[in-house]
Amino acid sequence: MEVEHPDHRRPVYLMATINGVQVRRALVDTGVSLNLIALSTLEAVGLTDKRIQGAPIEITGFGGSEESTKGYVQLALRVGPIVALTRFHVINSEVSYHVLLGRPRLHKHRLIPSMYHQCVKRRLNGKPVRIPANHNPLSQGEVNFVETMFYDELESDGESATPGTPGAPEGPRPSDFMITQEEIPKELVQKAQIQTEEKLIEINLEAELGSQKPVFISSQLTTQEKEQLVALLQKYMDVFAWTYDEMPSLDPELVVHSLNVDPRVKPVVQPVRVFHTNVEAQITQEVKKLLAAAFVKPIQHPKLLSNIVPMKKQNDQIRCCVDFRNLNKACPKDEFSLPNIDLLVDSALGTSMFLFMDGYSGYNQICMAAKDVEKTAFKTPIGNFYYTIMPFGLKNAGATY
Repeated sequence: MEVEHPDHRRPVYLMATINGVQVRRALVDTGVSLNLIALSTLEAVGLTDKRIQGAPIEITGFGGSEESTKGYVQLALRVGPIVALTRFHVINSEVSYHVLLGRPRLHKHRLIPSMYHQCVKRRLNGKPVRIPANHNPLSQGEVNFVETMFYDELESDGESATPGTPGAPEGPRPSDFMITQEEIPKELVQKAQIQTEEKLIEINLEAELGSQKPVFISSQLTTQEKEQLVALLQKYMDVFAWTYDEMPSLDPELVVHSLNVDPRVKPVVQPVRVFHTNVEAQITQEVKKLLAAAFVKPIQHPKLLSNIVPMKKQNDQIRCCVDFRNLNKACPKDEFSLPNIDLLVDSALGTSMFLFMDGYSGYNQICMAAKDVEKTAFKTPIGNFYYTIMPFGLKNAGATY
């Protein structure tokens, strides 16, 4: 494939369409693990910062400089023939691009960029598709961008650089965009917005009749993948637990959960909560399981007493949570930095399989400190009990876990 300027140093700027507005500088960058959009771009395409959701995250740029995003937005983005919902993290910075397409977008659509050939390629419906770069991404009013040295011609927009700030990059102005009458087809946007729900199939790992040790795997696996996955799970079946008594607690000398309760706070005994007879029977059954596994013990004269909060699970059973709001108010927050779930998921990008481990019983492997066990007391239809292991609902349980 011949290149017009073999010795060029141009980046790959693609034409893209957002909210019916065609942007000229969608920068392709294989070294970035996020898709980014400038706040000025968001405003220029007619969208407000009210569309921003999620929590800010810290991103590190070239040279180690750090910056916080404002959150993220979900936008229908069209690049060439490809239309799909794309998550962009919003930055309030002066940058030379309108949007930056990082590895999430490239990997999701299997795009192969070539800086040298100034294009992006992929196969669509079995046929090769080539998306050429925009050869005139900058206008005469943007000579302040260093990238202008790589282009022989600049678009005429009748504007000059902002006086008094030579060489300082600016965010995109409305003149940087070309408003088109062509809108993104509604059926494509609706298709991009469809969130497919993957069906699961139940597999019993226990070979003995009458014994149930179920796991759920994807119904979209091939026969070979299914056989290999089931064989792997059966080989290491001993590391999983299906009942409370199969979960040995961690050595208290290794870790325990302590409650740093403010002694000035008066203990609260919550008023009795009444449940439907069916729910009450399920609560009683669940408490008996906890009692048999030695996860709870009875108590007669608690100074602090909380209520049971039954939570319905997907299998129509209930999980017995406890209303620890009064106890949590008396405990200071442990500011231990928890991992960012978005970054953890992004780190799995490009892998052929992704396993979601349900660790809902992980808390039950950490013991409560002996001095604090009675503070977890809760009332049930069959009496009052306290936890010997760390339960759900405590303010700092996540940090200890």
